[in-house]
Amino acid sequence: MRKTGAIDPFENNPISTETNNQYLPTIISDGSGGAIITWQDYRNGSDYDIYAQRINSSGEVQWTSNGVPVSTAANGQYSPIIINDGSGGAIITWYDYRNGSDYDIYAQKINSLGEVQWTSNGVRVSTAANEQSYPKITSDGSGGAIITWQDFRNGSNPDIYAQKVSSAGLAQWTANGVPVSIAANGQYSTKIINDGSGGAIITWYDFRNGSDYDIYAQKINSLGEVQWTNNGVPVSTAADNQLAPQITSDGSGGAIISWYGFRNGSDYDIYAKKVNSSGLVQLTANGVSISAAADNQVTPQITSDGSGGAIITWEDFRNGSNNDIYTQRINSSGEVQWTSNGVPVSTADDFQAAPKIITDGSGGAIITWQDFRNGSNPDIYAQKIDALGYLGIANPALSFVKDIKGDQGGEVSLNWNASTYDIPQQKVITYYSIWRGIDPTFAASLGEKIKPEKMSLDFSGKAYRTINSPSNTTFWEWIGNMPAHYLANYSFTANTISDSTASENPYFKFFVSAHTEDPFVFWDSNIDSGYSVDNLSPLSPQKLLAILLPDNNIKLTWSKNSIDPDVRNYMVYRSANSGFIPDETSLLSSLNDTIFIDTNVPSNIDSVYYKAETIDIHGNRSLPSEEASITLVRVEKDNDLPLEFGINQNYPNPFNPSTIISYQLAEHSKVILRVYNILGDEVAILVDQDQEAGKYEIEFQSAVGSLQLASGIYFYKLNAGNYTETKKMILLR
Repeated sequence: MRKTGAIDPFENNPISTETNNQYLPTIISDGSGGAIITWQDYRNGSDYDIYAQRINSSGEVQWTSNGVPVSTAANGQYSPIIINDGSGGAIITWYDYRNGSDYDIYAQKINSLGEVQWTSNGVRVSTAANEQSYPKITSDGSGGAIITWQDFRNGSNPDIYAQKVSSAGLAQWTANGVPVSIAANGQYSTKIINDGSGGAIITWYDFRNGSDYDIYAQKINSLGEVQWTNNGVPVSTAADNQLAPQITSDGSGGAIISWYGFRNGSDYDIYAKKVNSSGLVQLTANGVSISAAADNQVTPQITSDGSGGAIITWEDFRNGSNNDIYTQRINSSGEVQWTSNGVPVSTADDFQAAPKIITDGSGGAIITWQDFRNGSNPDIYAQKIDALGYLGIANPALSFVKDIKGDQGGEVSLNWNASTYDIPQQKVITYYSIWRGIDPTFAASLGEKIKPEKMSLDFSGKAYRTINSPSNTTFWEWIGNMPAHYLANYSFTANTISDSTASENPYFKFFVSAHTEDPFVFWDSNIDSGYSVDNLSPLSPQKLLAILLPDNNIKLTWSKNSIDPDVRNYMVYRSANSGFIPDETSLLSSLNDTIFIDTNVPSNIDSVYYKAETIDIHGNRSLPSEEASITLVRVEKDNDLPLEFGINQNYPNPFNPSTIISYQLAEHSKVILRVYNILGDEVAILVDQDQEAGKYEIEFQSAVGSLQLASGIYFYKLNAGNYTETKKMILLR
C-alpha cells in the first residue's frame, strides 16, 4: 500500500492495461535513463503473444499505448527474454508454438522508436524437430545476440544448443543451432553470459552420470566453435544433486558459477566455482562453500562485484520453516568476504522468496525479492548491500558546501547527513574525517598565495589521498575529524586556500568519510564543492595627517592596518572641496605603504582635502577615512620685501574651529612651523620647507586628521634660519 503523501513518477503511466492478462515482464535499460519492457500478452483471448514498451526517465511511455506487438503469430509465444542492442533498442527471444506441434525458438529486434527490425513475428532461431524451449540470451558485442536453449531434437532427454543472430537478424552458425552439450541423459536450465570476445559461456545442470545432477559449463566462440572439453567441463560433480546454476563474468574472459547442492546428504547448501577463459576450473574442488548453514539454502542468484569476484544471494531456511534472504561475496580467489554463511538481507516475518540481484556499480549489489511479511499476498521488497557487506547506504551524504556569511573569508561550512550506521542501536560509526581537494593545475596558478602553513603540494607531514581521473589527479588533504554522536546530520567549518574575488571564484572540493573501529572499513560521501567569500570590509585608515613640505608638496601619513589580516593596498583621494565623496575622478594613488607624498598639488587652489580607503585582497573597500586638509601657504605679492623676520599673533584668537597664522621672512630660509599643546607635545607641523623672503599665512584647523583638539592653550613656534619665536593661542570649543 502506498504511504500517504508519497510521490511516484510512474504512478499514472501504466505499461499495459489491455484486456485479459499480461504476464512475465522482463526489463532492460534503454541506455538513456529509461527502460524497455517485454511480456507475454493474452489480449487476443485465444493464445499468448509478445509485446513490448519503452518508458523514458520520467516513466512516460514512448511507443504505442499498451505496447507494440513483437510477435502475434498463430498459437502461442511464451516467456520472452530481452537484452539491449547497444543502440537504444532491444533483442527479444522466446519459445513459440506457431507450428502447432512443438515449441521452437524465435527472436526479434526492435529499435528505439518501437519498430520491429527483422522478419514479421520474428526470425527463426531453431525450428528443429521436437521441442526447443526456455531460451536465454546475451549480446554478441556487435549489435546481435547469442541465444541458448534446452533442445529435445535428439529424443526424450534435452540437450543444450546455441545460435548466433547478427544485428540484421541472420543466423550465423549451423541452421537450427550448434550443439553445446549432447551428453547422455539430459541437460537442463541453461544460463549464458558474453565472454567479451564475441562468444559466450553457458552453464547448466546435467544428468549424464544417470544417478544425480551435476554442474557443467562450455565456452563457444564467435564462429560457433566450442572451446572447452567436448560436451562441457565439469564444474561440480559432488555427491547427490547440484542444481540451478547461475553465472556471471569474472571480468577476464571466464566466469563464476553458483548453484545449490545436496552433497552433505541432509539439506541443500550454496556453492560457487570459477572457470577461467581456457576452461580450467579454479577454486576448491567441486566449488567453495558460500553457505552451509543449518537447513536448506536454495535458488542462488549471482552478479559480478566488478573486481573479479561475485556477490551471491539465495533463499535460506536456517531460521525455521520460513525462508529468508541471505547474501555473500567472494573475491577473485574464491575467499568469502563477509560474515560466515552469509549476511542476512531480510529476516522479516513469514517468508521471503525468489531473490534477484544486480550490481550497484560500486562493488556492492541491489537485491529484490517476493515478501509475505504483510499476509498471504506477496509484496516486493529490495535492499542494497555495499562492497563491505553492510546493508543500506552506509555512506554519509554531503548535502552542501557554502560560504559563511559575515566572515573574513577563508572558510566554508560543510553539512552532511549521517551514515545509516551512525545510530545508538548500531554504534558502528566512531567518527567522520573531512577531506579537502585541490586540482594541481589550480594549485600551480595560486603560486605564492598558497601559504605553507595551510598547504603544500607534497602535503609534507599531512595525511592525504589521491584520486586519479582521465584528465587529472585530485589531491585530498585531511583537514579534520568529527566524533560520531548519533546525529541525523553534522556540520564542520573547513578552511579554504583562497577566497573569491571580483574576477574569480576558486571552488574547492570536499568529501567526508564515516569510520568504524576497523581502519579498513569506512565509507566515503559524495564529492561537493564551494568557495569562500570575505564578506567584511576592512577598517578605514586611521589618523590620516597632511603635512606641507617644500615647494608646496604635501606628505600624507596614516596608521598601518594591523586589525585585518587580508589588507592588499590603500587608495588615496584628493579634492579641492571639503566633504567630497571618493570616486575614480578623485583617485590620486594606489599604494601598499602608509606614506604618500603629493607632488602635483594644483597651483590654482588655496586648500586641498584628502581621504583614504583600505582595500583587502578580495576587493572589499573600507569606508573613507576622516578628511585631512592643508591650507596652502601663499606668499603675498609685495615689492616691499620684509626687512626682518617676524611672526604675528594668530587671528581670530581665541578661535574655533580654525585660525590664521601669518609670518614674514627677511631672506630665503628653511622654515618649520609647529603647534604644541600646553604639555609641550607636538600636535601638528604646518610648514616644513625652504621659502623665499616674503610674507606668508597659513590656516590651522583644530581637527588634525581624526584627532579633535580639546579646548585649551596651544603654542605655535616658527623656526626660520636663526630666527625662533613662539606665541600662544587659545582654542575654545
